[in-house]
Amino acid sequence: MFVLYFQTDSPVFTKILKASADFQMKSKNPQTAAKMLEKLRKVSPGDRAVLSVLFAAYSQFDPDKARQYPWQWKLLTLTL
Repeated sequence: MFVLYFQTDSPVFTKILKASADFQMKSKNPQTAAKMLEKLRKVSPGDRAVLSVLFAAYSQFDPDKARQYPWQWKLLTLTL
């Protein structure tokens, strides 16, 4: 697995993980995508693109978890 070869805060890791999560969403695997996006969220918590796709992923299989994310949107808006 590629995670073993890259540091989790490297730009290469971020690009690969974003592309993999995008592929998983397009392949109708939102649970796998959510796991990848959670890792990305830890690396860059202010990334609105990651939060929006994470919200979309959780909306497909865990609506309760998806409801946790709108408050983070408000925090992002206030910090910009």
